[in-house]
Amino acid sequence: MAQISVGDRVKCQKNGNTDYDFYAKVEKIYENSAFVTITHYDLRDDINVAELQYRA
Repeated sequence: MAQISVGDRVKCQKNGNTDYDFYAKVEKIYENSAFVTITHYDLRDDINVAELQYRA
């Protein structure tokens, strides 16, 4: 598993909430996951990202 820190910019794979990969900034790190703010995403995911309020 890669080492990440708060403030890092990361590429995230699509998941159950998005249909395409996206880029995000790490806000908080948990034991096996991280809370991120979505910064760049595929425009085809616009509705999904808006529903998430740019957070995943």
